[in-house]
Amino acid sequence: MGTFLGSPFVPSDTEALRSAAATHAVYGIPIDGTTLLRTGSMYGPRAVRDASSRLVSYHTDHDLDLSDHLDLVDCGDVEVVPGNAARTFANARADLAAIYAADVMPIVLGGEHSVTIPAAAALADATPHGRLGLVNFDSHFDTSVDVLGERLTHCSPITRALETGRYRPQNTVLLGIHGCGNPRAEHE
Repeated sequence: MGTFLGSPFVPSDTEALRSAAATHAVYGIPIDGTTLLRTGSMYGPRAVRDASSRLVSYHTDHDLDLSDHLDLVDCGDVEVVPGNAARTFANARADLAAIYAADVMPIVLGGEHSVTIPAAAALADATPHGRLGLVNFDSHFDTSVDVLGERLTHCSPITRALETGRYRPQNTVLLGIHGCGNPRAEHE
């Protein structure tokens, strides 16, 4: 498997991550099964890893080498259960819990917007004290309660995060919202 920036592959296992002395872990959630329109985002994690294979960790403009500051590993992708977002998200949440338990910061690659659902839930689980903030870059609100009764959709990650009770609405920032793809109900 090609890894992000050629970093070592380490499974999303707490002890393995501790043994690797990792500080940051790339983790993919290649899912597009909850999207309404455009499929294909499930190929995102693979595409990001492939694109990174032509790069190095050193940035000339800033005279900065990431490897001087991070011990980066790649934990691969969640075990996707085809057609079952709930089980896929449960798998992702468990993997992310193991990454957090190792005191490692995950860098989550999607997939479509719904990947925020397990990622936000895992962070909430890992930080049991205090309130969290959430910053989302998108042209859509992603605040739908449901889509035709389905609660796990790419239209609802902000709502699902707020429902954990750990993210404060006043500490939630939605950047880039524009256009006619945002229903009034989500705005309200």
